[in-house]
Amino acid sequence: MNRLVIIMAAALMICGCATNRPIYYWGNYATLNYGSFTKPDEIPIEKQIDLLELDIEKAKSKDLSVPPGNYAQLGYLYLELGNLEEAVGAFETEMSLFPESQVFIKRLLDSITSVEK
Repeated sequence: MNRLVIIMAAALMICGCATNRPIYYWGNYATLNYGSFTKPDEIPIEKQIDLLELDIEKAKSKDLSVPPGNYAQLGYLYLELGNLEEAVGAFETEMSLFPESQVFIKRLLDSITSVEK
């Protein structure tokens, strides 16, 4: 009986660990994020926004999530263009998808809205 339980537990553990499905669809996010620090003027902001939005659509079509920071980066880019409404929307989406970002994003939103007033 004990042997059967051990074999079944081992089989369940092996089956539970066997997956090749990624959690996130990274797309252009890592490259754009890195490039924004190393070569900030290489890709125009509008093009970066288009690429990130395309990544979001591709992630949805593949039934995957975008990585943490994707919407925050998008919000930052909107902010760079002066599009406050879109920026706030992207930051709020980041907070809803990744609650661990709430403290940082809320402080960021507070500083943005206090400057606008």
